[in-house]
Amino acid sequence: MDAQETQARQRDTHDIVWGAIVNLAGAVIRSLRLLLLFILGRLYGAEGIGLYLLAYATLDTLNKLAVMGLDQAVLTHAARRYAAEDTDGMYEIIGQALAMSLAAAFVITTGLSFLAPWLAHAFFNKPELGMALRMMAWTLPFWALSAILLFAARALRVMHYEVITKATVEPLVILVLALGFYALGWGPSGLWVAVLVSGMVGAGMAAYMFSRKFSLTRLWRGVRVVPGRWRLYRFAMQIGLVELVSELLKRIDMFLIGRYLTVDMLGIYGIAQEWASTIKKIRQAFNPIVVPVISAAHQKHDHASMLHQYRNVTRWILILNACILGGIVLAGDALMRLFGAEFGLGAPVAVMLTLALAVQGVLGVSELFLLIDKPWINLVNTIGALFASIGLNLWLIPHYGMLGAGCAVLILQAMLSLARLIEVAALYHLQPLTRYHAKAVVAFLIAVGAVRVLLGEAGGAAALGAVGGFWLLYFILLALMGLAPEERQLLVRWQGRVWGRSS
Repeated sequence: MDAQETQARQRDTHDIVWGAIVNLAGAVIRSLRLLLLFILGRLYGAEGIGLYLLAYATLDTLNKLAVMGLDQAVLTHAARRYAAEDTDGMYEIIGQALAMSLAAAFVITTGLSFLAPWLAHAFFNKPELGMALRMMAWTLPFWALSAILLFAARALRVMHYEVITKATVEPLVILVLALGFYALGWGPSGLWVAVLVSGMVGAGMAAYMFSRKFSLTRLWRGVRVVPGRWRLYRFAMQIGLVELVSELLKRIDMFLIGRYLTVDMLGIYGIAQEWASTIKKIRQAFNPIVVPVISAAHQKHDHASMLHQYRNVTRWILILNACILGGIVLAGDALMRLFGAEFGLGAPVAVMLTLALAVQGVLGVSELFLLIDKPWINLVNTIGALFASIGLNLWLIPHYGMLGAGCAVLILQAMLSLARLIEVAALYHLQPLTRYHAKAVVAFLIAVGAVRVLLGEAGGAAALGAVGGFWLLYFILLALMGLAPEERQLLVRWQGRVWGRSS
């Protein structure tokens, strides 16, 4: 390998590392949802949080059906029109997507308003869910409006509007109103109203920020343009179906727990799922920067660079995932009990779900190759996984409750990740696992085992101390076993910067 190739590879590695750090910082901002659930759990208990999470999951899935990929279509086609300086065409795309998504959202909202009691009783076996669905249903048009306008801003590479609206304003409105309505004695109904108002405020915020970059008058003209709508919808529907199936795959355990278990068990499982989902931030931080790097290497048929970054990224995700997984293993009970003593029952489930997402985060990097080059394989994988998930959950939840659902998720993610790993190995002759991956696993097992033996089942502040001790021991073991060349180079570079500033 010549010097130029080496420099290019090092630049890619540097871009991945710093891009992941920036994206991870954004993911931390989005963690306001966990704070919201913490307060709601304290106010409304396991039953209230269970109803909220089940209603929210139902609406989130129906929102995918309403938007049906039109937000992604706007991101793609509006960006192309903007790049071509065809601003009239750009406004037509945004306006047509807005008109179709709002129409679909109103139809779904109207239908859900009538069918909510039947759905709550016949499918979920939770009659008390009917009022929550009926009141929250009217949030869908506002969510659809926000989705189109925010993705239009993303088409102009304005990313922070979405973080402000969806990750900051809406959760804060729910939190403030939920606290106020609780103080007024509204009970759970206050929470449903808070969700509806937050959707309205979020849509208003999205429209305001949209108006800072776009003309609302020209958007209205675009809404009235009819020719080309079906062509845009056909393009969007291909993306929307994949997103809908993926959303169902993500939610199926919640839906079936909602049917077979009590509302309080659903709330406990939902909080365990939220804690486990923190590990997804690691993979999500890498994806936006890894995709263009791998895509460029694939375009140049640079097999060596693809393999190099494939191994780097899976190893880094493994190391970081191990940190979070160790924290959940050692402090899961304490973390769950933050929401209330009854939530401690979900600690074993939180460990299983976190392990499942850790496996998916590491081995699931192989999915990026399929998305770039052969998306139809990923669609087949997702559809197959959905049917497998339904079967596993229908078998395990009635017999083993929450643990059965956690086990189903773990089995499914292991199978799906292994399938993708094999597909990428067969199609591209790429295999990411090295001895450095094995070292990270061994260091994790030794560190967790040692801390558990020394401190036992710690609780409260002692649990946090156990996590800190685990992290320290884990990284010491990694260093003693030998770091990969890329980690050594990064350490040398960071040490040089620190020493340079101090001098």
